[in-house]
Amino acid sequence: MVAADAKFCSSCGAPVQPLSATDTAPPVEVSSPAPATSIAEPRKQYGGLFGNRNRDKDFRAHVERALDDDLLTVAEEDALFAWAGQQGITQKDWHKKFGDLFDRMLIASVNDGRLPDLAGSEPSPVMLKGGETAHWMVAASLMKEVVQREMRGGGSGVSFRVAKGVRFHTGAFRAKSVVVRTSLEAADAGVLTVTSLRTVFTGQRKTLDLPHAKLAHLNVFTDGISFNMSNRQTAPLFKVPNGQVVAAMINAAIQRLS
Repeated sequence: MVAADAKFCSSCGAPVQPLSATDTAPPVEVSSPAPATSIAEPRKQYGGLFGNRNRDKDFRAHVERALDDDLLTVAEEDALFAWAGQQGITQKDWHKKFGDLFDRMLIASVNDGRLPDLAGSEPSPVMLKGGETAHWMVAASLMKEVVQREMRGGGSGVSFRVAKGVRFHTGAFRAKSVVVRTSLEAADAGVLTVTSLRTVFTGQRKTLDLPHAKLAHLNVFTDGISFNMSNRQTAPLFKVPNGQVVAAMINAAIQRLS
């Protein structure tokens, strides 16, 4: 379940407002020169063989314009949803054609200071403290570095013939273990929860509590995120669908604390 006023699903990031052609979203008043002004004007009707293709191209242009400053205001967001609904862009279209826009719009809305509140929307695997709010949950894998080694070395000495087809060798053989490659493997699987105070990994084998007050640095990847903590020697690395979304949630939560 999701919150009644949520615009995006907290699990997959998909829009949760109805986007069928029958939607009748109220017009949004946007003061000039806000980026959403152009999409609040009378809707263009798309037809012909390439109607949907041109519609989708225009919609992407509207989204790019709204995200130009990396912020998505309420007015801009409402105008985008209204335009999509009136032009018949459905939930299926969002997943099939505009899936790459989900996370960008979500990050931009968080940059605007609108953190999701999961209270009452879905059960949290974390026991929240007094005054603590859960903002985001995502499936995650705790990764570990695996080192692969092999024995390498050589010998020295002399070899002489003792009989036809038989030789005798004297000498020594020295070998050492060397690293030939490293790889990342999943050590545990579970859920990563970002709250107003901390990020918590709840796995099948272990639980990691990462207070934001102890966070020194985040390493963000397209499919992962690692935490450099002032109270830990190693930086936990998690594989997630989109590390930038998790980082945006954590950054916004920390900004609210400061």
